[in-house]
Amino acid sequence: MNLGIYVIQNAENETTKSISENLNEGIREGLLSDASLFYDVVGPNSLEYNFGSFNSTDIWNFTGNLITTDIQTTIKAIQTVNKFKLLFYFGLEKAKDVVGLISIVNTPNVRTICTNEEAAKELTRLTTKKPLGIVDNFNIKDIIKVIK
Repeated sequence: MNLGIYVIQNAENETTKSISENLNEGIREGLLSDASLFYDVVGPNSLEYNFGSFNSTDIWNFTGNLITTDIQTTIKAIQTVNKFKLLFYFGLEKAKDVVGLISIVNTPNVRTICTNEEAAKELTRLTTKKPLGIVDNFNIKDIIKVIK
């Protein structure tokens, strides 16, 4: 499986650390054939990547499963023409853009994964849609189970 994750900024923080650890594990254990991290803004980062890291302008060239991490990255990915399968990882954003969220979950080619049970309940409450599954901290084995 080829997996990409799209964040606004690749600066080292809890989210990028979790993404890095899980993508590295997926590559190391042979669970992923390839992995990529896409970002809009580059930031200071000392994490070790055993996968590709690219500016989001290169998403047009990506094929596989692409996980977006917020409303902004999801909207940009929806507007990109390519052969990736789009998954929105709901629950990371502090502020909720309800109109944007409703628009995203009603887009036919976007599937939603939630960060935890609370996020899943919030998604259903706000949109009446249920998530494809729940994946805590980008757990690579759970991501693979939910996608398949």
